[in-house]
Amino acid sequence: MRRTIYLGTNQNVHKIFMLSVAYSIKFIVSLLAGNMAPAKQSKHSAGFKIKAIQFVKENGNRAAAKMFDVSESSVREWKKNEMAILNMPRNKCALFKEVTK
Repeated sequence: MRRTIYLGTNQNVHKIFMLSVAYSIKFIVSLLAGNMAPAKQSKHSAGFKIKAIQFVKENGNRAAAKMFDVSESSVREWKKNEMAILNMPRNKCALFKEVTK
């Protein structure tokens, strides 16, 4: 977190700027070193998706995305595949497309 406090002299401003740069460099180094965990991909059950779809019908995509803490594109995709999701077992997560040869 960067905190900038103006104390009136150019020396103080320079010191504060250098401090914020140092913290930024620490963050970048820790990121490159792999000290930060990568974002985890979430799985959502069919039951969760159905609840989100029902919420979408009443409140819209953006409100549903915020309410269920998912991306708006996920909500749109679930809405598009509503019939397939309704036919899935409630505890199943993935919707696989069948491959025909």
